[in-house]
Amino acid sequence: MGLEVVGMTKKKKIIIISIVAAVLIIAGVVVGLMLKTVSDYKKKLESIQITDIDISSLSDGIYTGEYDVGLIYVKAEVTVVSGEITKIVLLKHENG
Repeated sequence: MGLEVVGMTKKKKIIIISIVAAVLIIAGVVVGLMLKTVSDYKKKLESIQITDIDISSLSDGIYTGEYDVGLIYVKAEVTVVSGEITKIVLLKHENG
């Protein structure tokens, strides 16, 4: 037994079913793309290699660095004076 809507023609039923099917397909594609994006993001995070830097050997100055892992992009400016970090400024931070 199915739910029958009084006065609904067969053509209207087909249109409604088609719309619902299209919405479900689009939702499935969007969820799939989101899962792929998150998976790629996780892989990029796992591949980051952080090395030690001997700050005492750096010349005084302002150094700029950036990194992009897909969902997050950061650009920072680091000021070094007398072998110490004295200031860090985030120039750009995007997350999505």
